[in-house]
Amino acid sequence: MRRYESLLFTLFLWMVVASVKGAANITECPLGGVMLREDRYPAILTCQGFSDTDTVTWSVKAKGTLDKNLISCRPNQSFSYNSSERDLLVGRTGNVSQLYILNEYRLRAGRASIQCSIGTGNTMPCDVEAVNPASMTSSDCQLVMRNDDWTVLGNCSFVGAYSTQDIYTCSWHQQGAGQPSVETAGGINKTKIVKNQAEYYNGMCSFTSSLPTVEGDYSYTVDFFPGPDTKPSVGVTIQRPGLPVTRCPELINTTENIHCHCLPNPTTPGSPLPTLQWRGLGSSERVIPDITALNIAPLCQLTWGPPGQQVELSTKLADGPERVFIIRPGGSLVVGEVLPLVCSVSNAYPDATVKWTSTMSGNSYPCDEPETTSTRSCTFTVQNFHNRESVTCTGRNTEYPERLFGSDTYEILLACE
Repeated sequence: MRRYESLLFTLFLWMVVASVKGAANITECPLGGVMLREDRYPAILTCQGFSDTDTVTWSVKAKGTLDKNLISCRPNQSFSYNSSERDLLVGRTGNVSQLYILNEYRLRAGRASIQCSIGTGNTMPCDVEAVNPASMTSSDCQLVMRNDDWTVLGNCSFVGAYSTQDIYTCSWHQQGAGQPSVETAGGINKTKIVKNQAEYYNGMCSFTSSLPTVEGDYSYTVDFFPGPDTKPSVGVTIQRPGLPVTRCPELINTTENIHCHCLPNPTTPGSPLPTLQWRGLGSSERVIPDITALNIAPLCQLTWGPPGQQVELSTKLADGPERVFIIRPGGSLVVGEVLPLVCSVSNAYPDATVKWTSTMSGNSYPCDEPETTSTRSCTFTVQNFHNRESVTCTGRNTEYPERLFGSDTYEILLACE
């Protein structure tokens, strides 16, 4: 804080001097320091505040010493340079003079102070620092959302960063869904490399923060120093999930274990993805030892949302029918008698299909029908004396049409007249 106050006080004094004496000023150095970027050559400093007839002198002084490298530019000179400082060149057009630093920024960074003067009127000293902006694009960044603790983790890799002041900073800015922007300080993990005899740093800029609670689209912009002019940005979506679904294999061997899964809704899975498990098991996969155990109808449970505001949804495993049974009349039948049959299906979730088949011949027996979820009854009239014909009702779960859950057969006994 004292250093900052001292810098402001010095700047104030130079402003007073400039207003009284008409001293020159360096446009790029209003606060006593300039940052030279190694991805931009040459570096140009502009001196103004003098007349066309003034001789302008640039001085480059090593910090802590009295030695200076001076380059003067008279009114009739377009360019001037000091033979001992080949990387420095001064140009002039009228009442504007520019100092060109052609290369080797790091040799002067942190060790040089530059001034522009007219006679005895010097500008405020301009300290030189150098940076090499890191290469970092949106494709170098990723976000991971976690539903279990409602957090977002982000990281961006960077290459080729360098600061002569050894200053590296990283922050992430969240915006979206009409909510106030949120800034989160990030952490930096970097490794030094040497390229063309110069030091650089590669590494990672990372952060962890709470996810927003309002549904919508959000962007996370990375502000890294020293970094690129175009700041990387990545996005996420917060979306409430729909009801979970359950899946068991369509075809099974009754001698093997059945692996059933508790899954996100295929249309609205939710973002971040919810936590799914079979209630009481703590796992999204359920191993069922045999087909009869499917009738237990366990619950597939979904949990989503921030702590204290969690949404819980659940759905039963598609199972059953537990029993398929033909409700039939008692005793024998005679020709001409109307035979009403009802196929009873119990404990099917979400529903069951029923199919009637018979061993009788001819089109007068309407029990042979396509598989349907609605037809539970079959009525026909006995028209012949064929004994021991049969009618069968089979039941299947609507989710697993290839699997036969149960069936019942009614054998028709005809009484002789």
